[in-house]
Amino acid sequence: MNFKALIFVVSGCFLFTGKTSAQVADSSSSESTSPDKAQRFFGGFASGYSGTSPKITAETYHLGFAVGKEGGNYWDLYLCNSVPTLPPENGDTVEYVSNDIRKQLGGLANFSLSKVAYFGYGGDRSIRDIKGFQTDFRFGVKMVDLPIRRAGTDFLIPIFQSTFDFRYLIPLIPPRKATDGKAKFDIRKNMVGNLSFRVSGSYMTVMNTTNYNLYYASKKGVIPNPNLLVVTPEMAFYVTNQLYFSIGYSYNNYNFIDNAIFFQVSYGKPKGN
Repeated sequence: MNFKALIFVVSGCFLFTGKTSAQVADSSSSESTSPDKAQRFFGGFASGYSGTSPKITAETYHLGFAVGKEGGNYWDLYLCNSVPTLPPENGDTVEYVSNDIRKQLGGLANFSLSKVAYFGYGGDRSIRDIKGFQTDFRFGVKMVDLPIRRAGTDFLIPIFQSTFDFRYLIPLIPPRKATDGKAKFDIRKNMVGNLSFRVSGSYMTVMNTTNYNLYYASKKGVIPNPNLLVVTPEMAFYVTNQLYFSIGYSYNNYNFIDNAIFFQVSYGKPKGN
């Protein structure tokens, strides 16, 4: 394990919502009632340290769209961008590239489509984003930039990436007061935090291996595998859905990319709150 790969991230985010005719699909229910209809624009930033040059990561766009009959098949579209704050030292250039390869949202440009399904939230659709099981299938392309660029050569490693997330969310509430058993307890209104567990698996294929081979070929000239699988278990604690702390471990079985422990602190606040 390389403890240089300890990651600290602080992020801020702003959420904007607007009307749209998109209908959110729920694969775990056959309810005919119309769910919430919203198109979300999300802008944020994150500064991270992973044993090399810190990077600023921006979730530039988060849009929603629906396809199929009556817009019943809802998808999310994301565009993220990461740029370095300082040029890395010569000895850290490989770690600089590895960090973006390991990260689901790494890369100078990261475009992805996402499909989320909800299960086990107790039948109350209004809390399915804070309680129960979620699966998130995401696929797209990320462009990993190189810290050292030579005139007349490409400075990006294009990577196709597909990710499957499995999450379980537990809303945390204060001790319940005695009731007559008839009053409905509003979980969202009374929750003081959220504890979640996540396991994600990312399969990646390097589409142009020229620069990739320069960084990861062995001293004996052995070419690295262009097809990668990275598994990341993670635990997160959310405080009122605005501030959260998480810790996880990024694992792969390739000897040319180190595994990484990471710790993350993020902050986000809906517009108008």
